[in-house]
Amino acid sequence: MLKHLAFLLFFSINYVCYCQTQPYQFSHLSTVDGLSQSAVIAIHQDKLGQIWIGTRDGLNKYDGTKFTIYRNEEGNPNSISNNDILSIHEDQDGFLWIGTYNGLNKYNPRTDTFTRFFHNQDNTSLSNNTIWIVKTLSNGQVWVGTSEGLSVYNKTTNAFSNYLNTSGRPISKRVMSILETKTGAVFVGTGAGIYKTSIGLPVLEFNFIEGSEAFYVQDLIAGMHNNILIATRSKSVLNYSIATNAFSAYLKENNIDENSKNVRQLLFDDNGTLWVGTYNGLKIVHKNKKIVNLQADIDNKNGLSKNSIKSLFKDKKGSVWIGTYYGGINIWDETNVNFINITQNQKGKGLNYSVVSSIENYKDIIFFGTEGGGVNVWNKQNNTYNYINQNNSQLTDNNIKSLKIVDGSLLWIGTFGNGLAVYNAETNKFETQKILSKTLIDTLSNTGVYAIKNDNFHNVWIGTFGQGLFKFNINSKKYQRIHSAHGSGNNLSSNLVRAICIDSNNNVWVGTEKGLNKIEENGAISSFFYDEKVQYGDDILCIYEDVFKNLWVGTKSKGLYKYNNSGFEAVNLSVGGIRIPSVHSILEDNKGQLWISTNQGIIKYNSELKENTTLQSNRRIN
Repeated sequence: MLKHLAFLLFFSINYVCYCQTQPYQFSHLSTVDGLSQSAVIAIHQDKLGQIWIGTRDGLNKYDGTKFTIYRNEEGNPNSISNNDILSIHEDQDGFLWIGTYNGLNKYNPRTDTFTRFFHNQDNTSLSNNTIWIVKTLSNGQVWVGTSEGLSVYNKTTNAFSNYLNTSGRPISKRVMSILETKTGAVFVGTGAGIYKTSIGLPVLEFNFIEGSEAFYVQDLIAGMHNNILIATRSKSVLNYSIATNAFSAYLKENNIDENSKNVRQLLFDDNGTLWVGTYNGLKIVHKNKKIVNLQADIDNKNGLSKNSIKSLFKDKKGSVWIGTYYGGINIWDETNVNFINITQNQKGKGLNYSVVSSIENYKDIIFFGTEGGGVNVWNKQNNTYNYINQNNSQLTDNNIKSLKIVDGSLLWIGTFGNGLAVYNAETNKFETQKILSKTLIDTLSNTGVYAIKNDNFHNVWIGTFGQGLFKFNINSKKYQRIHSAHGSGNNLSSNLVRAICIDSNNNVWVGTEKGLNKIEENGAISSFFYDEKVQYGDDILCIYEDVFKNLWVGTKSKGLYKYNNSGFEAVNLSVGGIRIPSVHSILEDNKGQLWISTNQGIIKYNSELKENTTLQSNRRIN
């Protein structure tokens, strides 16, 4: 997790990110992105990494950037047989098998054409044209579940063997799921129970599993301990023990509504967490059986888009794709879930202003300093928002430039043009007059405060935009002004202060409009990135010290610099081979990677490898 929350200066809220508290946030793909239709019934990733998506109106191929849509073309026998897609599967030879409401299709990626299979009077044809499931077994056979039983494809003869009756009991007309275990046993889930056979038999013989006749089976997956998990239409998730031939409830839930008992799909992710897609929402079942219930919320743009879940799929990267009924695709990527977007919301369920310049946290409270809405207060525990502004408090300016928690619970608030305010985050009251001296309040009353830092000696360092730097001692309430005064020989390079950093040696680094300044404990000041002869220096936007005691300096037009005992060196940050000139803020994660906000978005920088990764707003397939 990121250590601090002071991210992004002067960035639109579309780019503002923060550490999230909820572990399941989603990116989305919809018709706006090019998806043919928003009812997503089937999802599959082929050997090339492309994602295939079956909807109620067409088959989609997604390469991470664009969609290619396949629909039935009248008069073209090489097009797909039907636009209503029910299942997608890839065989061992790289052919895709597409089940639809009207026919089975074999897609050849080399020729980009479809071969159609239909039911007819020939007993070697499909048993029915409605194809619910297609599965390739370890012996290479393609098994097809239809609305009239099971069909097994023989690629040598290009024909089907159909299984409608076994041991005097007809196989249920609707075959919904096929599961092969590691031992070669095959379980067939139907609308009226489960059948079992083995691929090792010279002639397939199906045995009905007694006790399953009451279950409308919609999906079967292998469990963790020689068992099978069963998604049913009305009994939620059941556990079947192969060893004892016994069924039991897998989920222990009380007061569950009937629609949530209608489970359509099951999936284990790479962490062993079970995803349960239901008619009414998504359930995340952890190994300890703790259940997280996710529901669609129109105000949560990072949440589930619709409650009706039709398909679950895990890609090669480990991301989980969720197909919804008329809500498009939701994608959970574990490598990206630390970040979500917060947007402006006039209903009190988000920010009241769209530009955020400062962020600070206190316990479970996140404070957002906005450029026109005052301080926005988000309670992560109960997901509520409150607003501190000129209309409802002692705050004198709604344009907030800096925030800093000092002495445990005191939130120091720097404004654009009206000085400082101090707010007690514990009592929810302003204590400006109590904490600050009247002289300091008056001195800063018409001044912008752009940076606030506290040191280990009860001093608060205040960077202003026009009056230089102030060092205020909380105990004595006395302050010292450090500013630019030509000819004094020991002063700041500029009175326009944007950034402050106190390093591990108690040196105070001050970023100004004209270069970087270092103030040592004895008061000596030295300047960097500043030419005194021409009175010019780089505009310093941010300063950060990492765990290795390297100092990182972000500038407005010269990019990023790294400082250690050897001096300063320029860091090559680039996007698409083009160097990034503006660096606004820097943070470090617990892996030693730097997270850097720039005009080109957020950059993740590995200082050891000297490699950077740009976080894209659009979806890409690994």
